[in-house]
Amino acid sequence: MSTTQSVIELFERKRDGLKTIIELFENGTMHQGKREGGGPWVDTTAQSLADAKEDLAEIERILAEAKK
Repeated sequence: MSTTQSVIELFERKRDGLKTIIELFENGTMHQGKREGGGPWVDTTAQSLADAKEDLAEIERILAEAKK
């Protein structure tokens, strides 16, 4: 297997993982948050979802370019 093919497969696995995470965030199964300095737990799910969607778009762009 070539290095290029290995990298493409790595990105495909990352894409699949991001799709799963996005689905879990969107259907409410998974939430993400943080607690700073002993303060209250702050839900950061919306930001994490936005970040995952941004990462997915970039990975899909890279994969499309690599498969040309």
